[in-house]
Amino acid sequence: MIIVCDSSALITLALVNQLSLLEQLFGKVQIPQGVYEEVVVRGAGRVGAGAVRDASFIKVAEATHEREAHTTDPALSRADREIIALAQARAADLVITRDRRLVRRLRQQGIAAATVGDVLVVAKERGVIESVRAVLDEMKEKGVLIRDAAYRALLRQAGEQ
Repeated sequence: MIIVCDSSALITLALVNQLSLLEQLFGKVQIPQGVYEEVVVRGAGRVGAGAVRDASFIKVAEATHEREAHTTDPALSRADREIIALAQARAADLVITRDRRLVRRLRQQGIAAATVGDVLVVAKERGVIESVRAVLDEMKEKGVLIRDAAYRALLRQAGEQ
């Protein structure tokens, strides 16, 4: 299974010490160079930088030729364009992100996309975590914006209403 992950998902999961969920659920995760630079290089000293740098299950992969990375919406960031290009080039099974706009763009291009919340629901279904609510609440306590409707929907999906 080929999984591509963006910076928002990596940082959010690292913030609540759940980055290892990606390895437990999917094995290896691929990120483009732009995501690595955003999280590890420019984000040095911030949440997620060290965890992503040291995670052996996260592999930096070339998106594709630079020309292909620019075939998507120029309004997207370089890292987002690289996410789409990498997902297309590697025929990714899934892209994980917190960015709702990126989810829409990926789905418009026929690429499967999931949010961090979706990953938490799967983790609970597989017995990797006990409670989606506990992780979402910790995210909220640490400043992650989670819309009330999304929060309630995820709890419903997880059977934690």
